[in-house]
Amino acid sequence: KSFVNAVMRDWDTAEGAYHDLSNENPEGDVQESFSHDSTSQLGHLEDENGEDDPDTDNVLVVRSGAKLVGKSAVDDYRYRPVELDDVCLYDWVQCAVRKPLAQLKGNPSGYRYREGHPMCASHGVIYSSSRMISVVPSLIGGYIPRADADDRDYYCCTMMTFFVPWRTGLDLKSSTQNWTDVFDNHIFDSRYLTLIQNMNIRYECYDARDDYHLQLKARAAAQIDGEDDQGVDEGHDDGSDDPDLETYQGVDDTATDPELAMGQESRRALKQMLEAEMILQSAGWVVDGDAKRGPIASSFNPERSLPGSKWKEIVSSERKVRFGAKRAGLPNAMTVSDQMDCDVGVMNDARIIPGAYLLSDFELSDSGLTCAVTATIESYTLNSEQERAFKIVAHHALSITPSPLRMYIGGQGGTGKTRVLEALQHWFDSRGEAYRMIVLGPTGASASIIGGSTYHSYLAVVTG
Repeated sequence: KSFVNAVMRDWDTAEGAYHDLSNENPEGDVQESFSHDSTSQLGHLEDENGEDDPDTDNVLVVRSGAKLVGKSAVDDYRYRPVELDDVCLYDWVQCAVRKPLAQLKGNPSGYRYREGHPMCASHGVIYSSSRMISVVPSLIGGYIPRADADDRDYYCCTMMTFFVPWRTGLDLKSSTQNWTDVFDNHIFDSRYLTLIQNMNIRYECYDARDDYHLQLKARAAAQIDGEDDQGVDEGHDDGSDDPDLETYQGVDDTATDPELAMGQESRRALKQMLEAEMILQSAGWVVDGDAKRGPIASSFNPERSLPGSKWKEIVSSERKVRFGAKRAGLPNAMTVSDQMDCDVGVMNDARIIPGAYLLSDFELSDSGLTCAVTATIESYTLNSEQERAFKIVAHHALSITPSPLRMYIGGQGGTGKTRVLEALQHWFDSRGEAYRMIVLGPTGASASIIGGSTYHSYLAVVTG
């Protein structure tokens, strides 16, 4: 989008300055007053007008030697090498790579930027046509406009910016033409025509999806209306135009019973289920209409009725209490913990730290800890595989300054992974070291099952 904005800014600046110069050149064209290569002249005129452009692009500032220079993709194309005058923007993005001048020596595909580029003294470009086969440009900065959009000029300007070479926006058309006429009259290469057509495929898919949804809704509505005419008494009117509040045949009207009252989400889900059933019937599928529906679960009624903000405060407060309890046993910086429970030989005050906790024959020298490990395993009835995973973590935690343990426990759902986590949590809690283990899950449901927290809440990950 920054390239299209640059083209439109060039024309806005030129047209604004043209009115000031009309007395000096009353019969001239805008292009007669401004040279196509004079990007600096356009910038000077823009400064004189003193207008703030809301679409002004952010420019990344980088260090080049002892100087700070602006790094702009638009400037890279504007000041591309003279040898690449006939290269359009799409091919430039696809095939050109900026390199330091030292890497261009001896490379026949290396060129220097034109004078005026902020990095012309330190960088150049390697242009390789072979990248057309392996590189596909990723278009960012907003969606490509539709070909059938109301603002046809903006679409045509965008396509001209992509597929016609230019250094300023004045190169793409004259002041007496509009963008639609220029685009319609321009003869594009067959490759570019294919790309232009492909850019509209997204919107063709959207249109097809919307049309299909409208057909499904119309078919379901017709089916529902037909059954309502057969099952609803004459003169009955529910007095509501909201489709979510319609009463369908086969659904008991139990809204007056507080225990069976449905909320908005439940009502919407029920409506979607019935619509799917109608579609299946219209397609020839046999639906068992005598099947009994399950009871509607009663709604949850909290002991206290509080607004959402108050519930958030309560949850936040409880969260702080839980995390505070975990950190309660955390030793301070002055405490030196020495819990090496395996045979350690002392030699010149240097401790020999083995990594035997990974071995099956590892034994703790402290009989009390051995009994505690065994008791935890028996308490949680761990099988042989679960016991092995539990012992590796527990023995690692009892070692002195061990290297980080990166262990993956794989397996399908129901194979006992959560049981190992529960045993480890109990182990650390019993030793007053709950702070040493953090259990995280990707979703709220998974975190609830393992008694932990979600990634984004504990790690303060900002989403959206």
